[in-house]
Amino acid sequence: MSKAQVWSFDFAVSVVIFFSVVVMILFSWNYTTAKHTEQVLFNEMESKAVSLSDSFIRTRGYPEEWNSSDVQIIGLADDENVLNETKILQLVSMPYNTIRATMGIMNYNFYLGIRYLNETVISMDGTDLECGEHPSLYSNSTMIVPIERFMLFDHKVASIMFILWL
Repeated sequence: MSKAQVWSFDFAVSVVIFFSVVVMILFSWNYTTAKHTEQVLFNEMESKAVSLSDSFIRTRGYPEEWNSSDVQIIGLADDENVLNETKILQLVSMPYNTIRATMGIMNYNFYLGIRYLNETVISMDGTDLECGEHPSLYSNSTMIVPIERFMLFDHKVASIMFILWL
């Protein structure tokens, strides 16, 4: 075997090893970047969900005596952690996209349900106190952020389940 042939073989092996390392680094970089982007999106959704659920149970909204035609900020409380039945009925009667726009979540889907502690949805005047779309109805949901808060409704402890999802 001549020296030129050995050198060519060594060069070919080193090129294969070099490109293998580069490809592994690129795959690792893409995976890490994708995971970071996913975590940033989850944190953003979680922050928005906590903020909105806080507004629901702690504030009256804006204007304070809002209805479905003039609401700017959705708040469902008479007092902190005590919900107003009229506002809840107004909310569940509003169109889905109107609620999303008012909450500033047009990039996400949502579900909001008011339940007794035994997990049954509360009904009032024949209307279930829930609105939005539950992610369990869609097999293509990729990220789900559930927030459950407890409050008083009709002098009973109940929970409000708010879910943001993609």
